[in-house]
Amino acid sequence: MEFNRIAASIFEGVPEFKAAYNEELNEEETYCFLGAFGIFVRDSIVNKKPHGLNSLAFINYFVNDNVEDKELMEMMVIGVLEILTDYSITQKEASKNFTGNCYKFFDELLTGGYFVDLRQINY
Repeated sequence: MEFNRIAASIFEGVPEFKAAYNEELNEEETYCFLGAFGIFVRDSIVNKKPHGLNSLAFINYFVNDNVEDKELMEMMVIGVLEILTDYSITQKEASKNFTGNCYKFFDELLTGGYFVDLRQINY
């Protein structure tokens, strides 16, 4: 999928991110854009913003709807899903809200040995 379509889909699906994103769109910086989106979602969940769960619902839809695009899936895993492994709250909320291939990709991150699975920890 072309960068402009990725950005347009995210901005349409999560208008709060569009309002918060202050950088110029540049297709050479797709990973940076997705990373900024991942950080936005992570922080929204940590800070209990109402759009946090809506953002997870969008990610779930977007990944499952585009799963055949292997390059896009790699970018989503690295740029967005990995960031959601940062905290137990983001891991738990993502695990509760992701389904299908999106859940599979996220769970593989947590059980693959590179990230600590914090879903069972209570704070």
